[in-house]
Amino acid sequence: MIGRGGMGSNMSACTRGCVARGATYGFVDRKGRLSQLDDQEKPAPFAGRRVRLLGRIEGDTIYVEKIDPIR
Repeated sequence: MIGRGGMGSNMSACTRGCVARGATYGFVDRKGRLSQLDDQEKPAPFAGRRVRLLGRIEGDTIYVEKIDPIR
């Protein structure tokens, strides 16, 4: 949607726009695989940014313990 400007002018605004409309936060790894995040509050400040996650993976869900921005 960001390519069409429908949800925001940058990745952060686009991500927040999607979440406001019912989407959930997820994590895309370096290989392009999408994982769901169990916690939907911790990732909010990092919407659309590159981050490092600490947690455990069960199936396609990451149980988030910590999120740090990548600078």
